[in-house]
Amino acid sequence: MSIQPRLDRDATITALQDQIDDLTATCEAQQRQLDAQQRLINQLATRMGLPLAGSAGR
Repeated sequence: MSIQPRLDRDATITALQDQIDDLTATCEAQQRQLDAQQRLINQLATRMGLPLAGSAGR
């Protein structure tokens, strides 16, 4: 029996783990960007005397 299928499987697993790591990093970066945008929105809302985000309609 050849070891090639195991090597292929290991390579596939490694590639999938790399993709997961890349997607995780992308999601974390997008979350940081969204958090920064929300802080700016809240600052602007406070300066304008508007209700803070998250409190409207509750």
